[in-house]
Amino acid sequence: MILSLVYKEWKSRGQSGTLALKLLRVFGHVLAFCAVFATIAFLYTGVDERIESLSNYPSSDVLILYLFIALVLSALLTLGKARSSLFTKEDRLLLTPLPITDDDIIISKCFYLYMRLVIAGLMLFTPALIGYAVRRPMGVHFYIFSVLYPFVAAIPALAIVGILVFPYKLCYDFLKERPWLQILLAALSVVALCFLYQYVLDFFLETLLGSRTDITIAEPVLEALDAVVPFLTPAANYFALMTNDGETVFDLLMLIGIVIALGGMGYFVLSALYRKAARFGFKKKEKEAKPVKLLSPTKALIRKEGVLLFRNSNYLFSFTSLLIMQPFLCFVVLSSLSEILYTQMLAYVTYFPELTNGVSLLIILLFSSLIGGAGSDGYTREDKGRVWLSQIPVSPLKEALIKAALPFLVSVLSLFVSDCVLLGFGLVNLSVFFSSLFIGTLLIASLSALGLYNDSKKFSKSRKAGGMDMSFLFSVGLPLLVGIMHFALVFLSGLPSPLIYLVECLFALVLSLPAILGFFLYHRRAVPVMKVDIL
Repeated sequence: MILSLVYKEWKSRGQSGTLALKLLRVFGHVLAFCAVFATIAFLYTGVDERIESLSNYPSSDVLILYLFIALVLSALLTLGKARSSLFTKEDRLLLTPLPITDDDIIISKCFYLYMRLVIAGLMLFTPALIGYAVRRPMGVHFYIFSVLYPFVAAIPALAIVGILVFPYKLCYDFLKERPWLQILLAALSVVALCFLYQYVLDFFLETLLGSRTDITIAEPVLEALDAVVPFLTPAANYFALMTNDGETVFDLLMLIGIVIALGGMGYFVLSALYRKAARFGFKKKEKEAKPVKLLSPTKALIRKEGVLLFRNSNYLFSFTSLLIMQPFLCFVVLSSLSEILYTQMLAYVTYFPELTNGVSLLIILLFSSLIGGAGSDGYTREDKGRVWLSQIPVSPLKEALIKAALPFLVSVLSLFVSDCVLLGFGLVNLSVFFSSLFIGTLLIASLSALGLYNDSKKFSKSRKAGGMDMSFLFSVGLPLLVGIMHFALVFLSGLPSPLIYLVECLFALVLSLPAILGFFLYHRRAVPVMKVDIL
């Protein structure tokens, strides 16, 4: 029964769909996992080598600090899943009539959250531990403990989730009724994250590229860290057991005590919250009803799409914040990549100046595809309102155009602002500016068409519904194909630069036209009567 409930949790948190979509999602998750794993292992190996060679303090202090911060970060990132799992009314209505005890439900939810924390730990903790071990004569037991550490660290992380999920729930309910405050906080958060990302990236680049001959400026920080490290549990105790450093019995007992105490605390808090979830929440103040202004069907649909897209908290950080983040993130990433290319690949950049432009074009298109795909699920945004779509006195094609137009326009606007910022700071030239704007617009238009098509097929009552998610393949395939073509033309053809960009624009146009024209052909006869969950 508990396993069935865990499967229900996994499926209800966005893991459902056709077999092809599930396989594609699994492939994407595995690819992202491997990419993050390899990046963390590579970066930590370089930083560890640099600190060990230049500092008088052990580099393990930085490892323990990283493990501690990553534990807290994984717990904070799981708060959203914990809130939706514990405080969803539909979930409670579904389970209440069934002969299932509250303890079984709570255990299944705790196990679901625990496994999410374990997966996050395998992606964040294990590569850093392996990166530390590869430079030292560590035994096989160290690598085994590196894989087991996420299973141990997930227990105190679950306790952090249990303690913070209720305040997070109250803040979530408070902000949900204030959309403009959500947008403001999201904008400030993403800008702060971009600057933090730039600071961390610059630190890693200076460390890995050897631009500093010493790190005496960081010695006071390392000295303070060395004094604090013994208190960073459970990372410090587990690391001591892995390396046989310190008092083994004390560290083992301390680790067992922490796991039992925090594990019990996490289960107790989550159990109490679930049983009393109906009482929790921010009470919305009753406002005086305003007179309803009558609008034409077209204006009403445009207004509805704006409300669904910008006042829905589910799209706050997955779309709205990405629109704001794109100019900052493009600037940070491209400036850092330019520094790497001019430092490590000066010969290639000198003889092939279009190499840097090709990398810039690829990065801009990938960011644009990420944002364009995030706002293309127009029928999912409708939720239970899909049942009324067939009764709106507007043709299906016009309704689909309105649904796709708003995310398309704001995505193109974000792309244009990003290109202007990059051009203003001299990170791209006019050729990259116009070609990225043209190809990016085609890419966003294609993703809007393909995303809405896949979204409508997902909810269709037809037996042939579903299939391969072409929007995902197109969002990754087109930028990569353009990037490969750019490098091939630069290295092999010898064509002048303007002609290279013209060929790439024509290539993108040829690939995009079937998706854009197919949008008009499909939605002209699309039936907007779709499956809707009753609960």
